[in-house]
Amino acid sequence: MPEPPATPLTPVPDSEPLTLSYTQVNDYRTCPLQYFYSHIAHVPLAADPSQMYGMAIHHAIRIWHLHRIKGLPIETADVIAALEGACRARAS
Repeated sequence: MPEPPATPLTPVPDSEPLTLSYTQVNDYRTCPLQYFYSHIAHVPLAADPSQMYGMAIHHAIRIWHLHRIKGLPIETADVIAALEGACRARAS
């Protein structure tokens, strides 16, 4: 099956502000090719393990807060299970 043609890049018009995130600037400064693959070609890159762990922690804390807000019981084991589940989901 042939690949679809690439979408042509269009410059940002002078009438619009150029919007860049810290990550985009940092990626370009670190490696312009990394910037291209990540932000232009949208090639999925492997996630940083510390970032994956941080997202899993945030998920577990969110589960704990949602239970507390709804008045539902939640045990430490439930929070740990949510953390471990999020770690497994992000690793696959």
